[in-house]
Amino acid sequence: MAHWVSIWGQAHTELRMFTPGFDGNTMLLTVPSQLDGSRLRIRFSNREGKNPYGIVQGSVHIGNEKARPLSFSKKASVEVPAGAEIYSDALTADLREHDLITIRLAFSGKVMSGNGIEVPVIKSSKKGNFVDAAQFDCLMRGKSEAYHETIRPIAAISSIEVEAADNTRALVCFGDSITQQSKWVLPLTQMFSGSSLSVINKGIGGNRMLKDPMFKAMGMYGRRALDRYDRDALQEAGVAAVVLALGTNDLGMCRGPQYKGGVTAKMLMEGNAEMAKKARREGLKVFCATVTPRTGVFGWKPEHEAERLKLNSMIRSSELFDGVLDFDKILREKNCPEVMDMRYDSGDHLHPGTLGGQMMAEHAYDILRDAFS
Repeated sequence: MAHWVSIWGQAHTELRMFTPGFDGNTMLLTVPSQLDGSRLRIRFSNREGKNPYGIVQGSVHIGNEKARPLSFSKKASVEVPAGAEIYSDALTADLREHDLITIRLAFSGKVMSGNGIEVPVIKSSKKGNFVDAAQFDCLMRGKSEAYHETIRPIAAISSIEVEAADNTRALVCFGDSITQQSKWVLPLTQMFSGSSLSVINKGIGGNRMLKDPMFKAMGMYGRRALDRYDRDALQEAGVAAVVLALGTNDLGMCRGPQYKGGVTAKMLMEGNAEMAKKARREGLKVFCATVTPRTGVFGWKPEHEAERLKLNSMIRSSELFDGVLDFDKILREKNCPEVMDMRYDSGDHLHPGTLGGQMMAEHAYDILRDAFS
């Protein structure tokens, strides 16, 4: 029996500090399908917006097929209330894995809910509805001034879902910027090609497990993971398993475990345990990642490092998880394990670079493949 499964998704956060708002603009997003499917629908969110926004018009291209208009309860346009999510009407589609899905959306009102992962979007810099236009272009004095490309943010869209065979399922990678930046999630997605498993990136940069952002200006870091977990992980269409990859920001953004408001390994492990037990109750597999080295980042102290090591030891020895992704072991310098191996470092001593991400993905695939074989 067919069911709905996400083939692309992102965790929504507040875009106020790093978006022009898309008010009156048109956006184009292209992503590959990870699964075969017979129908397609799109979930739109305004969960982190304070005001409604409108979708004036939308369309979907599958591969080189002619554009198909999006509808919402059989209407061409819709308003998405603040704090709400809506679905488009389902489109019949002969969708195959790796087919490219291109979505065009014309907005009214500022869109302040979204995120930015590995997929670049094209946004019209000239206001207007370009959904049916040949290109986002308006030649003025010999210069094309109507579009620009941007890596982030991706506004409004929460997930793209397909109606697929009963044996298809989704793996949600639930984490912070180390997940969001896709250095390990994207190659892992490619490794699972042809497996009937989609890999969904639900990372938010700066996200913490236990606490909301410290200041309003940090709203883009997202509400604490324990509060967004149900929405972003457990309720994802077709989810069968979750990877928990959090904790570095909880430790790094506090003065130290000995101070008021400090975070300890014990507190973080209790958070992991709470999320693992929720997943179990939903019949899902759950995996946990160790916290990677951070020495060299401004503000990181020996007391932070001591808690990181304690937490990793707890994760490795716990019986709560179906498996442990030991990213710490993969990335650390063998002769100086408190730092990230220079080969794997993006340069900031916190985020993995391309090779580091590839090594993480290969390790994760070895663990996860066995669980889904």
